[in-house]
Amino acid sequence: MKKIVSFIICISVILSTFVYATAVDSVDARLYNVYGNGMLFQQNEDAVLAGTGNAGDEIKCSLKNKLGSVVAEALSKVDNNGLFKISFKAPAGSYEEYTITMESDGQVFDVLENIVFGELWLSGGQSNMQIELQWSVTGKQMLADGTRGSKNVRYFYSAPSPEYNGDTYNLPYYPQTEIPGCCWFDGTDDRIFNISATGYFFAEKLQKELDMPVGLLSGSLGGSSITAWIPRSAIDGNRQVINDLGTSYYSKKEWKEDGSISIMNACSGMYNKKIAPLGNFRPAGMIWYQGESDSGWEHGKYSRLFDVLQDSYSDLFDYDGVLPVVFTSLCDFSFGDIDGFKRMSSEFADMQKSRPESRSIISVSDIPLTYYIETQACHPADKKPVGERMAYAAQGLVYGEKNCVSAPNLKSYEIKDNSVYLTYNYCGDTLKAKGERIYGFTICGKDGVYVPADAEIVSNDTVRVYSENIEKPKAVMYANGLITSRCNLYAYKDGEYVWPVLPTITDWSYIDNIWTDFGWTDCDTPEIWREESLTIAGNYEIWEGNGADVSVTSESAFKGNGGLKITGNNSFSVSPITKYVNENNEENIFLEFNQNWQNYKKMSVMVRNDGENDIVISNVKIIKDNGKWVAPVVDGTKSTSATIPADGEWHEIVFNMNTLYFSGKRLPAAASRTYLTDVSDVEFCFDGENARLSMDEISFETSGMSSPIIKLMSYDPVSLLFNLVSTIAGFFSMLANK
Repeated sequence: MKKIVSFIICISVILSTFVYATAVDSVDARLYNVYGNGMLFQQNEDAVLAGTGNAGDEIKCSLKNKLGSVVAEALSKVDNNGLFKISFKAPAGSYEEYTITMESDGQVFDVLENIVFGELWLSGGQSNMQIELQWSVTGKQMLADGTRGSKNVRYFYSAPSPEYNGDTYNLPYYPQTEIPGCCWFDGTDDRIFNISATGYFFAEKLQKELDMPVGLLSGSLGGSSITAWIPRSAIDGNRQVINDLGTSYYSKKEWKEDGSISIMNACSGMYNKKIAPLGNFRPAGMIWYQGESDSGWEHGKYSRLFDVLQDSYSDLFDYDGVLPVVFTSLCDFSFGDIDGFKRMSSEFADMQKSRPESRSIISVSDIPLTYYIETQACHPADKKPVGERMAYAAQGLVYGEKNCVSAPNLKSYEIKDNSVYLTYNYCGDTLKAKGERIYGFTICGKDGVYVPADAEIVSNDTVRVYSENIEKPKAVMYANGLITSRCNLYAYKDGEYVWPVLPTITDWSYIDNIWTDFGWTDCDTPEIWREESLTIAGNYEIWEGNGADVSVTSESAFKGNGGLKITGNNSFSVSPITKYVNENNEENIFLEFNQNWQNYKKMSVMVRNDGENDIVISNVKIIKDNGKWVAPVVDGTKSTSATIPADGEWHEIVFNMNTLYFSGKRLPAAASRTYLTDVSDVEFCFDGENARLSMDEISFETSGMSSPIIKLMSYDPVSLLFNLVSTIAGFFSMLANK
């Protein structure tokens, strides 16, 4: 009996060992984790599923409708590397829900339920795309009142920077097939508050307009450069791309997967983490909100890299042609510096023109610049208009709707009759200004120095731009200040203002002396939005009085919507507010205030005396940042003052900035120019009893020179002698006036 028991135990051990060995050798088939219940596939395209399994095993995929009937089937085999890919032709989009059954050698290994087919899009970019729904104005309200989205919108979520080898800061050198922690859910799920606010409003709007299920794949990271989102397959071997990447380029030898290279800009890093795993999907297009991190680049670099990104994504997603991209201009903020913002704003407009068949750009300069301290000032919290404008653009670009495909950008221009005529694309029914006056245009002559310009719409797509102070204009800019929210020219269609005209530069050979000041010279509004840092932002008053009350009223306007109403007594003054106090209690000059006045030869102002007594404008103080000031003479006189008669009529007072007085003494011409650098403020000073004044329309006339009078780098004898005399005269003048 004992022998029989021992035999049975021995056989059991042998069998269990055999079974264990078989189980160890077996590799169960599975799908990559980017697939899941509730997902959406692009309609009428190949629906591709991929994963791992045992080499040689047969993979079968069955698409079943609600009745359990098989709608589509496909067969494939696991290759020698243990990988499989299988696909079937997706049905037309509808609200019908399907089930996908996956089998390996006849055994079911996965069932995907609640699957729909419709329009699939990819969202990409940096923080303004990543900002979550819960931080948006509308999202906060949705949280408060319990509102959720549509069941017919399906969202694929992945963390901003998913883990790799146990850390979110590690970057893989090779493209990945899975994204840790990713998931699918529909718009009724509470998890929607963690997804992109811009993406949410885009998808919800597009779903309603198309009456079709819409899906959105996430792919953004706050602060990331475009360089992080370009695949290595488009980089290595391309010398131009490698040069453009600069320090963002890492060879295989230089690459480290230990978190020591930046997730924000290392070439291909975020692409490998978040985009490559989505390569088996077939999106209809991409929405893109990025560029703030790259705004300091030289002109043309971003455009070249954007071309590479768009082409490489077209290849990744096996798109027939070029993958459509709807992207947005940047919100008002001092990204880097004035020149950087100028280049980026206009380069975005040019990028659409280079590929109009596959690109649409929307403008956002008019969207309210409200923000929460958690999101900071460079992240406007109202993302609904951004997402919905992207959806509107997508309808025109991809789905053939008769919408404005893109925000208006410059088509052509013509200079004639001392004016510049600008013709725009994508104007809808017509161009139209919000308000009677068009703001935001500047113009220059051959000196390349821009001054504020007047503008009028002369046809549905054409604007005439001019200035009385520029006789032979050479170039025009539009919306190229740091703050462009006052710019008010729009595409107008079907009785609605669709979106603003994009920043414009007619001639890139004239970009050195732009006019960035908006607000104080036209006196039309009491406040203007300013953003000097991530924490200092808001509406600031434009004018202040010293011994005087000053306000903006329509009754005091010579031109436009308003002018300054000034009341004072005896000696008083008014001046634009050019400074702010930062968080360290330090006084700084607003970035958009033009501090270099060397190229202006005249300044004029319109004034009206509404009182009973004559008033004297005693001088206009041009104040340097060291506190010293000079006063220009009234043109045609030797005095810095002029009398404003009490006649209730408008009078133009012109000041000659070629002739300046300092401490009561007239400066030599050469020295005058040195005093027009580092301007920090300007003060209009008056004398008179019971004064009631109106003041409006401060304008400048340029000198015709593109650089200061003193040119130390000129080497011909006449120039050397002139420069020497001018320098000595200026030096002794400044010594005498210290």
